[in-house]
Amino acid sequence: ELQAELAGVQHGRDILRVEAVQSEHERDVMHNELSRLRSQLALSQRQASEARQRGDHLMATQVKAASTSEELSSANEELAGRVSDLKAETKSLKEETARLKERI
Repeated sequence: ELQAELAGVQHGRDILRVEAVQSEHERDVMHNELSRLRSQLALSQRQASEARQRGDHLMATQVKAASTSEELSSANEELAGRVSDLKAETKSLKEETARLKERI
């Protein structure tokens, strides 16, 4: 009877050893998965940072382009004013030339 009880205890101990090995294996698997997820997170964070930098650069480029566009528009308006002034001056010179020719 004691031998049967001893055999039962030994069997129970063997089961606990197997469960301990399985638990250790599961812990290792979970640890590996956690490491993989941490690496993936670090990669995602780097990619997000790079994307933000590209976005910042794009925004700066757009601001510069808008500024350049405004400068060009202003220069075009200024040139249009000068052209108008030159046309008026040319007209005035033609009229004065015509008067001088009449006097001659």
